[in-house]
Amino acid sequence: MRAVLQLQLFTVHHQRDPQLEIFRRNFLPLQVGCALTETDIGILRDDQHGQLSENNRNYCELTAFDEIARSAHADYIGVMHYRRIFTVPKPLTLISKDTEYLFRVLRHRLGLSNKPVERHVTIKISSPEVLETEARALNNYLLSVCERVDIITPISVKYYGITLREQYARAHPVIYYDRFLSLLSEIHPELDPFVNTIENSQSYYLFNMFIMRRTLFIRYWKILYSTLAALQQEIDLKLLDTYQERVFGFLAERFMAIFVRYICATERARLAHLPVAVCNLES
Repeated sequence: MRAVLQLQLFTVHHQRDPQLEIFRRNFLPLQVGCALTETDIGILRDDQHGQLSENNRNYCELTAFDEIARSAHADYIGVMHYRRIFTVPKPLTLISKDTEYLFRVLRHRLGLSNKPVERHVTIKISSPEVLETEARALNNYLLSVCERVDIITPISVKYYGITLREQYARAHPVIYYDRFLSLLSEIHPELDPFVNTIENSQSYYLFNMFIMRRTLFIRYWKILYSTLAALQQEIDLKLLDTYQERVFGFLAERFMAIFVRYICATERARLAHLPVAVCNLES
């Protein structure tokens, strides 16, 4: 008789939020930044085993990654957020977004618009009933699909008319992006071919959300954290404002595409994508 694969699907929280009770019933909520606050919202914490909780302002949800890497033992590990969760496939939504994207790309090519084009695939959840339904459907779906895949990511953001580096530079100091990629190649030379081709990919994964085999997650986190820790030695974080000090979280989003391409090319990891739902429940 085949053993049932185990999945631990975490959601990351920094305070009590309207959807917390729904997440308690369906997922494993985990509080981050616990070392920086006296508030305990009664869920798992990022300072039980993790060692980055006090750096949450810089690492964002990555402090949860450190806690999970040190404590979770299921076959598959997943991470979502208090505002964003994976949903079951939404093929009509994807077709609609792709059609809109291709139309805007055509306008760009014809010279009717010079604005860069991006495609995002998200849906909105505005009621507790819909969130509960989506959460249950996701768990049921994953029970049937996990054994056939190794990594699940959000549907990628597609962009046209702008490079990934230019896209990063629009919102953040690009010097940190450049140095992160350099360190990634230096510390993990096996990733160098995938670092060097990232600008030609025209897609990346937002949100630092994933579901993957635990063995792959441990490797992912080891590579990512070792590189970020090296970069941290070169940055004076005190010079950054309260938004830009989240630099390591921003860089991690760009790393996911590199890791996915690397692991799929070298180990033939099986990849799947799911849409993301944004939860806008009122308090």
